[in-house]
Amino acid sequence: MLKIFFAPISFLYFLISIIRNFLYNHNLLKSNYLNNITTITFGNLAVGGTGKTPHTEFLSSLLKSNYKVAVLSRGYKRKSKGFFYVNSEEKYSKFGDEPFQIKSKFKDITVAVSENRIKGIKKIVSDKKSDIVILDDAFQHRQLKPSLSILLTEYKRPFFKDYFFPLGRLRDNKTEYSRADIIIITKCPEDIKPIEKTIWRDDLKLLPYQKHFFTKIIYTEIINIFDPKNKKTQSNFKNFDILLITGIANPEYFTDHVRKNISDKIEIISFRDHKNFNEKNLQQIKEKFKKISSDNKIILTTEKDAIRLKSIITDDLKNFIFYQKIELEFLFGMQKEFEDSILEVVKNKSIS
Repeated sequence: MLKIFFAPISFLYFLISIIRNFLYNHNLLKSNYLNNITTITFGNLAVGGTGKTPHTEFLSSLLKSNYKVAVLSRGYKRKSKGFFYVNSEEKYSKFGDEPFQIKSKFKDITVAVSENRIKGIKKIVSDKKSDIVILDDAFQHRQLKPSLSILLTEYKRPFFKDYFFPLGRLRDNKTEYSRADIIIITKCPEDIKPIEKTIWRDDLKLLPYQKHFFTKIIYTEIINIFDPKNKKTQSNFKNFDILLITGIANPEYFTDHVRKNISDKIEIISFRDHKNFNEKNLQQIKEKFKKISSDNKIILTTEKDAIRLKSIITDDLKNFIFYQKIELEFLFGMQKEFEDSILEVVKNKSIS
C-alpha cells in the first residue's frame, strides 16, 4: 500500500533529476571549470550515510603535507548563512557538525562553509588559502565541473539496486554515476573476497576511464569527549553496560560493532541524523543512564555525535561519556593506487 502511495512522489523526483541533468549535459545550464585551482568532489547518489566525512578526512591527511588544502562544505543544518571560515574555538552550530569536526581534527588546513560552492571556492582562492579545494557532498552540485569527482556507494546499499526517494534512498539518477572518475564501495565487511572486485566492476558497469576501490571502517580508540587524553581500548569496556547515543543516518553499523566487539549489554537512544541536541534530550539520556544499575557503565557515541552532544552534557556525566574513533582502510592493497590516482590529477592540474 505504501509503495502505491510513494510511487508518484518517487517518479516526480526521478523526473526532476532527468530534466536537471539534461539541462547541464546539453549546456543549457552552465557548469564552471575553474582553471586556477584543483577541485575534488566527494558525493553519492543516495541520501546520507555513505561515509563522506571519513573519506574527506583521509584525503585531507594525504594532501596536507605537500599542498595548501581547503575543505568546503555547505554546512548542513548550520545556524548561519553565507561564507565563513570554520573556527574550532566557536560553536559548532555556526558551521555544522561535519565541517567543525574536520577543522577540530586538522587545525593546519582551511575549512570553510558556503551555500554557493562557486563563490566559496573563489573566496578561498582570492584569499590565497589553498592549492586544492575538497568539496564534501558536492556530486549533485553541477554548477562546478571538478578536476576530479569521487562517488561513494555503500556495500550493503549500492546505488544500482536502489530506487528514488521515498521508495528508496536515491536522490539522483543511477546513470549519473558516469560523471565519476572514481567510485568507492564503502563500509565493506571483514570477509569480503577478492573475486568481488570483478563482480562489482561488472555490476557497476564501469566505463573505461573509471576506477573502483573498496574501503571499510576501522574502530580504534574510545576517547572521553571532554578529556582527549583519556583514551581507552575497546577491551577496557568489555562487558560494560553501555548506553549508545546515535544521531547519524545509518547507526546499525556502529551498533553492530559495539555488540560484537565490546559488549552486548547495551541500551540505545537513536535520534535523527544531524540532531541538534537540547535539554529535553539531555534529560532523556540522564534518565536512561540512571536506570542502568551496574557500576561498570558508560555512555558511548560516534565522533560526529560527540561534536553536538558536548554542548549539552553536564558535569555529572562528563566522566562517563566517550566517543568511538574511526579510521578508514583501503582493501585489497589498493591504497597506493588510490593515492597515486589523486596525486596524478593534482600534479597534472598544477602543470597546466
